[in-house]
Amino acid sequence: MRCTATGLIKVGDSTGALLSACGRPQLTESLQYPEGGVASTRYYFRVGGKEAFVAEVRAGEVVALRRMR
Repeated sequence: MRCTATGLIKVGDSTGALLSACGRPQLTESLQYPEGGVASTRYYFRVGGKEAFVAEVRAGEVVALRRMR
């Protein structure tokens, strides 16, 4: 998934690599376990003016990338 002209992100990248390549997310959503603790975090990014994508992170690693329109 391409964030910027130079930022390319893939599943398996670290949270630091994601934020470094894509910048600050438009929205961050944390999903928690019922007994407490963060299960995963979703970062919502807008690329250009029309396209957007969501990166889901667990334990500091990108586990899913989804394109939104």
